[in-house]
Amino acid sequence: MTLKEKIIEERNLAIKSRDKEKSTLLGTLLGELDRQGKNPNDDMVLSVIKKMTEGCKECGDLKDSIVLETYLPKIFTEEELILKIKEIITNENLNGKKDLGKVMKSLKDNYANLYDGRIASQLAGKILE
Repeated sequence: MTLKEKIIEERNLAIKSRDKEKSTLLGTLLGELDRQGKNPNDDMVLSVIKKMTEGCKECGDLKDSIVLETYLPKIFTEEELILKIKEIITNENLNGKKDLGKVMKSLKDNYANLYDGRIASQLAGKILE
């Protein structure tokens, strides 16, 4: 089941249970997803959810941001991220700051949406020194 299908299913459940706030929020999310094309992949869906979550937080709507965050994957802790970076460096035989781009590309290719890019870049830079 794709992430979009899961959201559709949960919106329908919210409608049946008369949870107007959740069904409206998920309906808005589905409208945003439809603007991405007929069948957005999970990465596109996650991108839209992240943007909507940030918008909710900026407006002070914490309840909606909490609902939306349930669809986001758990982000690596700093310790987990350090382990992944060290694993990439070892597996790809990388060393020195010149390989920072390779580390970041590998992180993106293998762990998209599971880490904060700014933090990952800082950690990888320190490890590669």
